[in-house]
Amino acid sequence: MKVRRIIVLTLIILVGGVTSAVADTLWGTYRDYAKVRVIVNGEDKTPINSNISPIKMDGSTMLPIDLVIDSFGPLMHWDATKQTLELNKPDVSLMIAKEFISKKDEIFSLKYPFSGVKKGSVIDFVVLVQVENLKVNWTNVEVALYSPNDIKIVYFNTEMKPGKEESFYLPVDMKNVSFEESGDYIVRVSFKTVDSDKYTVVSQKRIVSN
Repeated sequence: MKVRRIIVLTLIILVGGVTSAVADTLWGTYRDYAKVRVIVNGEDKTPINSNISPIKMDGSTMLPIDLVIDSFGPLMHWDATKQTLELNKPDVSLMIAKEFISKKDEIFSLKYPFSGVKKGSVIDFVVLVQVENLKVNWTNVEVALYSPNDIKIVYFNTEMKPGKEESFYLPVDMKNVSFEESGDYIVRVSFKTVDSDKYTVVSQKRIVSN
């Protein structure tokens, strides 16, 4: 597994590794700084209705923290006394299969892993989530399946249990799921932290229906 990755920063992040495009004021300006367009993994993540925009400042690309969280899925903790924002990207493995052979004492065996189904199928399947290095205080975890139209069609939600704060397995049974449409169905793992009433997606995997 990857080592722990925690970034401590204040309110705004200077980042590399994302695609940005700017030519003078091609995308307009924000407080006299040139706005930039942000594309992550081929998807345009540039905020449309936001009070703060990604900008180019003194040779660096500066992104609003909400954009970073939405694009890269770190969990957040704000320390008001230190005026410091801590981001934690946990190591999350997500496996999908037809069924569990066994699931006892956190020893799991999966049978018939798959990544595609026939359109119109109605099936049962299982999801095994493995989480490590979760360093931010959290309250709930959700495993949900979304349709190609991004509609949540089935989900499992549970609260944090003592002893499961940083590293744990989470087996989930998905029953009687109908794949009515063609396209990509997405299984998403999301956490809610003590600092937010919203869920942040930390891992996802697709099931292709055709």
